[in-house]
Amino acid sequence: MHRGVSMFWIGVILLTLFSSASFAEVVERRKDQFGRDFGYYFYPIVGEIPGMGRAGGFGVSVLNMGDGDTDFTGYYVRGDIKATGAALLDYHVIPQRLIVDVGYNDYRVAATSYNRGIASDPADVIYPKVEGAYLLGQMTLPFDQRRYEIFARRLSGRNRLLEVLDKDKQAFAGVDTNWHSGTSYSLGGSLDLTDDRVDPRSGVRLEFSSRLPNGSNADMSD
Repeated sequence: MHRGVSMFWIGVILLTLFSSASFAEVVERRKDQFGRDFGYYFYPIVGEIPGMGRAGGFGVSVLNMGDGDTDFTGYYVRGDIKATGAALLDYHVIPQRLIVDVGYNDYRVAATSYNRGIASDPADVIYPKVEGAYLLGQMTLPFDQRRYEIFARRLSGRNRLLEVLDKDKQAFAGVDTNWHSGTSYSLGGSLDLTDDRVDPRSGVRLEFSSRLPNGSNADMSD
């Protein structure tokens, strides 16, 4: 825990040094970084991922809701790949001072996994079926038209194997199908000396993030 906090404060100090350096001249923003122009769009999703299959669906985004700069985006995909997700972005708990982002996605997919090697058999293949879900939340403190920001992030999720099929599409026995879950926390910040944080055309941007060590792993890579 102490190492993660130390890395966070080192990052804050570096951002302060860069922002105060003579070469880090502030670039004038082209527009207000807290947009107010309402917009929305709906789009189809069609694709194929090698080793995973085909899928189709749709997505929708609504921009600058409620006379503010809060956005909503979501998607729905079905086929060989099943996935659903939604996010609420730039929700102002305290106007232009404390901003919250939250997002969720779930999935179910059957991948193709080969045993690669010099003497490997092309028929040596398995098909693991996996499902999972993740929830990501972030709180951000912005300053000076979002040129300087400090954030705290939390990621939690779980996944599991549904089954594993052999090359003949027969299920292996004894596969662990229990849920595995985890949570991770991170602290970070950014220095954005561009003319627009969403559509930068000039300037520089620096960002750092330090994950805090804890007892559970949201990546669940084990």
